[in-house]
Amino acid sequence: MDLDVYIDSWIISDGNYDPFHEGEIREFALEFYTPDGLTRLPSTARHFRASSGYTYDVEAEIVFISDDICILDFGLAAYSENSSNLKAGHRLGDVVQGKITLGVDPFFYFERLSKLPGVPPLIYKWRINSVEQDTSPVVPTEVCGRQGYSKQSGRSFRRVPGTFERITVPNEIGALHVLRCTKLDAPPSTVLKRDC
Repeated sequence: MDLDVYIDSWIISDGNYDPFHEGEIREFALEFYTPDGLTRLPSTARHFRASSGYTYDVEAEIVFISDDICILDFGLAAYSENSSNLKAGHRLGDVVQGKITLGVDPFFYFERLSKLPGVPPLIYKWRINSVEQDTSPVVPTEVCGRQGYSKQSGRSFRRVPGTFERITVPNEIGALHVLRCTKLDAPPSTVLKRDC
């Protein structure tokens, strides 16, 4: 299974992972984001299809849900801690649909959520096929009462050898990368191995 997975530079700069490089084998869990929420379906089918802008259209089963975490299975499992996903009236076994993006687990799963009773293993082994950096233009804006920057519409990306490369300006903006990766044929784990 080939996927496009986002990773923010802070996840690496905080020391949670070493920089990612094209061609290497790595392990991480997937976190999903769904800005428009998930809708319950009467169907039992699972569906996963690439959409535009590194997003995916999914029909997925909720295989675990608690006050802390929601885990979807769309042929691969991914989690969310987003309260709108957790409090939308969904239950274990529901099939839901929506548009999602996928990101590398910052540390929430491997440090804390994997230890909750009943939480399934979500750490998969991946081959990093290529790395792209978001090069979208930014504009000054106010963020939480402080001067900051936001991305303009019309996203653009450029291939780079790894997440260590920084081509964004200004330097205060943390780089956002997309890992184009293939899930390898190995059972998922709850323990993150730093060296594969």
